[in-house]
Amino acid sequence: MTTVLLILVCLLVVVAFVQFGALIEMFQQLNQVRQHLDMFDTPSPMDLGESHGLRPSEILLPAELDGAEHAVVLFLSNKCKGCFDIAATLAGGALPPHLWLVIVPVSGGDASDFVEQYQLRGERTMVDLDERVAGRLGLDITPAALIVTNGRLDEAKTVPSPRQLYAMLPTAETEARRVLVPRTAGTAAHE
Repeated sequence: MTTVLLILVCLLVVVAFVQFGALIEMFQQLNQVRQHLDMFDTPSPMDLGESHGLRPSEILLPAELDGAEHAVVLFLSNKCKGCFDIAATLAGGALPPHLWLVIVPVSGGDASDFVEQYQLRGERTMVDLDERVAGRLGLDITPAALIVTNGRLDEAKTVPSPRQLYAMLPTAETEARRVLVPRTAGTAAHE
């Protein structure tokens, strides 16, 4: 009887040891998956070249952006998986504040199917039919975002996911902080 109990205890110890090892391996793999996802879900900077510092209207974007303190111009095409994912999050509703949308049709056409499928119509949405805007920027990657700061083209980034798009947009909290910055002699309130 004692021998049977000793064997059972030894078996339980071995099983617990194997399970503990499997748990450690699972956590290591989970960490690798997170690192992999972070690597692919990190926006990459894009070179604006000679367009850096220009007013948006100078590259044929709406003149309203020339007065924007902060805006994000999102370029989507009608052929990329990332564009479909982002369009699905924007589908059917009003665009978030400070977001403008430029649809760049790929392989000709007018992207009307894409616009209709995701209901991407509105005042802040335009279709770049002949790629005049994208061509002026030298933009050949979508989804991409053009950041407008104080009415000037400030930076451009890839947008790998809807989460990263929303991270680029100012929130009501950051807008409130921007308004509450006190003015001091020789500085502007929004610096």
